[in-house]
Amino acid sequence: MNMKALLRKYFKGKCSEAEQQVVEDYLASGDTPELDALFLETWQEIDRDVKRMPVRTWYSIAAAVMILIISSTGWWLSNNGNKDKMQVAAVTWDTLSNQNNAIQRYHMPDGSVVLLNSYSKLVYNNGYGVNNRELWLDGEAYFEVAQQAAHAFQVHTAAVTTIALGTSFNIATGNRADHGIEISLLSGRVIAASADGFRQILTPGQMLVYHDAKAPQITAFREVNVIDWKNGNMNLDNVSMADVFARLQQRYGCRIVLEDSVLARKTITGEFSSGMSLERVMKSLKYVHNFRYIQGEGKTYIIKSH
Repeated sequence: MNMKALLRKYFKGKCSEAEQQVVEDYLASGDTPELDALFLETWQEIDRDVKRMPVRTWYSIAAAVMILIISSTGWWLSNNGNKDKMQVAAVTWDTLSNQNNAIQRYHMPDGSVVLLNSYSKLVYNNGYGVNNRELWLDGEAYFEVAQQAAHAFQVHTAAVTTIALGTSFNIATGNRADHGIEISLLSGRVIAASADGFRQILTPGQMLVYHDAKAPQITAFREVNVIDWKNGNMNLDNVSMADVFARLQQRYGCRIVLEDSVLARKTITGEFSSGMSLERVMKSLKYVHNFRYIQGEGKTYIIKSH
C-alpha cells in the first residue's frame, strides 16, 4: 500500500496498530510530500462543497479564504458533499458575547473548548453538534477542538474560514491596524488557499496573516505573544504603535483614533498585565513615545503628536 492510501486509511481511523506506527513515524519525520499532496486534494474537495453553501446572514463567505487545519493525531473529512449543511430548516442562533475584560471559557456541546477574549463574540446555530460544527467569530478566540468524524469544526470570519478536527489554534480579527486576520497554528498541519490561487501549507509555529487588499503573509510567532491573552496579559514584541492601539481597542472595547502617522510606525516591546486599566496603559505608552491624547465622547481616545 502506498503512503497516500495509508494516510487516507489512517485519517479514517482504520489502520492496524502496525500501520498506525508506520504513519506516525512518517509524520514525525518532517519530510511529508505525500501528506502535502493529500492536503491539496482535500482542499479541492472542501472548496467544491463550500461553493454550494448558502450565503450566511452574519458574514458572507462566498469569497472566503479556506484554511484547513488537520491534526497529526488523527482526522477525517467526509466526502459526502456536506448534505446536512444544504438543508433549509428553521434556524435559531445563539451568541456567546464577552463584554468585559475577563477571559471567558465555554464548553461546546461537541466537547470542544473555546476561550473568548475581551469584547469578542461567537455566533452559532441550533444545528451545532448535530449536523454541523460551525461558528462565526468577531474578535479573538482560542480553540481546542474535540475530534468528531462526522462534522468538521469550522470558524468563519469576514474573510477567512478555518476548518479543523482535533487540534488547537488561535484566530484574531482585531489585532492589526490594517484589519489583517491572524491565524496561528499551535499543532497539526494547515493548508491555506484563496480564490486567486494562493496555496500554502503551514506547520506549527507559523502564523498566516490575511488581508483583503494585500498578499497573504506567513510569519513565525512566539506562543507567549499569541496566546498569553488567555492569562489576561498582552505581550508586545517589537509591535508597531498602530497595531498596539488596535489591540487596545479589542481589549478594552474602546475606539482609538491615531492622528500621528510618525507615531504609528514606531514600535514597542513590553508586557501589560491583566490588572492594568486603559488609562494606566495609555500613560505608560505616552511616557515611552511622548505623544498626547484627549478623550472624546464615550470611550473614544484621540492620539496626537506633541
